[in-house]
Amino acid sequence: MSEQAYPIYADTYPSLVFYLKKELESIGVSGWTETGQGLIGEAGDLDLYKLIIHSRLALRFHKVLHRFPASETDELQKACRAVDWTGLLTLRRKFTIRPLFSVSGKDVNEVTDAVKSGILSYYQEEFQVEPGEDDINPPLSVGVAVLENDEVLVMLDAVGEPLSNRGYRVRKTSPLDEVMAAGLTRLSGWDPETVLINPMCGDGVIATEAAFIAKNKAPALHRKQFEILHWPYFRSAMWKSMLDEAQRQAGKEGFVVEASDPDGRTLDMARLNIKQARLARNIHVKKTDPSRIFMPEQRGVILMHFPTQQGHGAITWRNIELDALISKMKTLAPEYRLAVFTDDAVLKTKLAFSTQKEIELTYKDTDYELLIYQF
Repeated sequence: MSEQAYPIYADTYPSLVFYLKKELESIGVSGWTETGQGLIGEAGDLDLYKLIIHSRLALRFHKVLHRFPASETDELQKACRAVDWTGLLTLRRKFTIRPLFSVSGKDVNEVTDAVKSGILSYYQEEFQVEPGEDDINPPLSVGVAVLENDEVLVMLDAVGEPLSNRGYRVRKTSPLDEVMAAGLTRLSGWDPETVLINPMCGDGVIATEAAFIAKNKAPALHRKQFEILHWPYFRSAMWKSMLDEAQRQAGKEGFVVEASDPDGRTLDMARLNIKQARLARNIHVKKTDPSRIFMPEQRGVILMHFPTQQGHGAITWRNIELDALISKMKTLAPEYRLAVFTDDAVLKTKLAFSTQKEIELTYKDTDYELLIYQF
């Protein structure tokens, strides 16, 4: 007997939506359509559990409770009042309703107010009370989004904190989060059967995500809290079984990633994060400048994050280091690929080498490029 499927909304950074779709299909859930700021598809409970445990590129998953066609706010309020919300939003459980996004001309805050008013009116009219007798379990989180055609989605958050919070970083010192770091390894063209080198590694997030990929280690294994754990009818035994299976699938091979940084204090934080992720045997950490890194095999990828506010020196110093690194690669490792993730618009114009590929990305409202060099 197949599971009953329901609509699911998955979101990520706009630049990664295409790759998220491919990832979700590779996990085993297909039929996704791009809309809003992410993807909408269908899944049952077990597929949703699997997506939360294994997706590296998703920020959130939501269960779509209801879809409302475009309408004025007073009509939307009436429509919400007419819906039976007692499936997951039971009478006992408290819940919050918050705006998510709007990709149309409608104000998502006004739309959210109309939805909230309609839902609360439903409970008051049907039961003469507002939901919320349960003071033990945390409130459920309901989100409201407005799509391109003014369609309104009312959705139940399945994860809580964004999935970029994997649970292994002791303290975040890098502006890069885990989802974008995993996305960059994908965009760089890295083959997990080869070595990935991460100079200027910061707190080690790129190196850690790359090692997770190479080991086939599920990104959710170090995180304890998800909103879905508190849903009514949550299947805890099945969730635990799927986590145990994901743990068994993780490989235990030797090191696959070289991480380095010229800043000793930064490296100390990277080592703490790598240890917390239980990857000390898989990531080799060394204090050195980018131009002095060791390339242990005939081919691989060197992936670097160079934000404008780097703190390791002026732009001239970085140009010199990059030029020296590229010259070394051309001589000693011509099969290597260099990928530089930067928001510095003039960086590529100051290097003495031309790019093979330039990928435009938007990350947290800032325009970046992934500059790829192949020799």
